[in-house]
Amino acid sequence: MDLYTLVFKEDVAVDPRTYGDLLAPILGVTKPEARMAVRRGRGIFVADIAEEAARALAARLEADGAPCWCVPNDALPVLPAPRRVTHLERSDSALRYRGAGAAEPLELAWTGIGVVSVGLVARPEFKDRYPGIRFEHLPALHKIDGDREARDLLREKLILKIGDTESAPADGTRARANRGSFFEELQKKHVRQIKVYADVIAADRAAWLRIPMDEMAYVHETGGIRFGEAFGFHLLMRELEARCPEALTSLSRRCAAGASLPSLVSQTLEEFHRYTSWHVFRNHLRCALPDTSSPSPAPPDPLTGGEPSNVSPAPEPSST
Repeated sequence: MDLYTLVFKEDVAVDPRTYGDLLAPILGVTKPEARMAVRRGRGIFVADIAEEAARALAARLEADGAPCWCVPNDALPVLPAPRRVTHLERSDSALRYRGAGAAEPLELAWTGIGVVSVGLVARPEFKDRYPGIRFEHLPALHKIDGDREARDLLREKLILKIGDTESAPADGTRARANRGSFFEELQKKHVRQIKVYADVIAADRAAWLRIPMDEMAYVHETGGIRFGEAFGFHLLMRELEARCPEALTSLSRRCAAGASLPSLVSQTLEEFHRYTSWHVFRNHLRCALPDTSSPSPAPPDPLTGGEPSNVSPAPEPSST
């Protein structure tokens, strides 16, 4: 039997109570567990479920204004494992890189970059200080402890004050005048709490580079000096933004704009990885299924109850 996955076409938020109650019997978990997963489940809404249930859910989401692709698992591309890269160099045509332990550098053409995803990940001992980013896939739902729902709900409602007490402007960005780059500020104030990554993925999915800010060295001019940590990371991100702006994820753009820190932090590296995977899947499906919409058969009995959910865009700029 083929298993199916639902991939949202845009980053939208659906009502956790409505959709958690629908998902619970499909996945064989409790309603609190399912609601928590929906709350974090945008991007890839659910994976590895039977076709009938998947199509019914897709129809319900479509009716509620949250269109998605309903595809068999084998319609999604196989993603390479991320490769840790710490040495990088700019050339006119490509980003040169060398992974840990590699003798010779490789190249990824600027025109061949498909996704650039910047992630701020809470170090394990500090992850409970930050509200979770919303893009956790549902395969991990089966490991969620239902007793954590109340704590997670409370955490999502908190407005965290991290570092200095400067408030952000109404548009969610911070003034950059007379201050270092966003990444330099992170390194100065939050390096013990947060680890910063840049994932760079080839458009053909032949390579997935994972660049840790605190371990990288970047040569901006051939034969020039190496810039490390936050300053080198800042130079690299400026270059990527100039060379392939369409590849940047919405969170990457928000980092560049200096958005409010708590809204950018993933609780785990897995959450960040899944968010990045969603962008890769979405890019693929937009090309593979450009003129199709989610199937919309009449939902079977298990999905007919309940009022339509309130669907709203996720709270970040629609710049993807």
